[in-house]
Amino acid sequence: MNPLRHLPNALTLGNLFLGCVAILFTWEGRLEMAAYLMLGAALLDFLDGFAARMLNAHSSIGKDLDSLADMVTFGVLPGMIMFRLLANARHTGSPATEQVIFVADPVLLIAFLITLFSALRLAIFNVSTDQSENFKGLATPANTIWIAGLPFLIEEQVLGMHGFLTEPLVLVLITILSAFLLVSPIHMFSLKFKSPGWSGNEVRYIFLIGSLCLILWLGVPAMSLIILWYTIVSITNNLIAK
Repeated sequence: MNPLRHLPNALTLGNLFLGCVAILFTWEGRLEMAAYLMLGAALLDFLDGFAARMLNAHSSIGKDLDSLADMVTFGVLPGMIMFRLLANARHTGSPATEQVIFVADPVLLIAFLITLFSALRLAIFNVSTDQSENFKGLATPANTIWIAGLPFLIEEQVLGMHGFLTEPLVLVLITILSAFLLVSPIHMFSLKFKSPGWSGNEVRYIFLIGSLCLILWLGVPAMSLIILWYTIVSITNNLIAK
């Protein structure tokens, strides 16, 4: 048996490992490091599917393993990040913020709506037959990039968002919005190019050009804004199509 056939699963396990380590950094309050690890995991998540197609190494085990890894990296991790952001917002200045889970504060547990709806999203995707070209709802990696990018916007005070994104009510509303988008019927375009030409790929190129501008302008803090841009382009494209 060709040993390279195990490469996709190895990449998936790498995704899972980075997700686990990112959760540890989140626990310690090091949210930016967690975000970098998440981006690495997202790259491995892309590469495992690419490797499976190139090596014709698709398997039921690989599919299940991919979902399990995604549940940790793109389900548990974003819930933990939002939990920490809410804890910081509601308990600013408390020395316990870095050491204690505020289980006595039920508001913080709202953060795990992201985890619950990520699980539902992954289950729906696994049985869906109409999401090979485009997605229904926001994919879990995209949602995690959106959540993991918020600490950068806060720390770098991008567009004056520090005060806005440290309001507990705002974070709760973001949590609810993220949970909704994960399982919403909104059609989101994929980045799968059937040809390099402009025709038929207009939406993808518009998104990529806008994303490049955001990266050149803001660098890593552009993470969340790129996903926001992606959502806006998808919704606009749906409205034009109708």
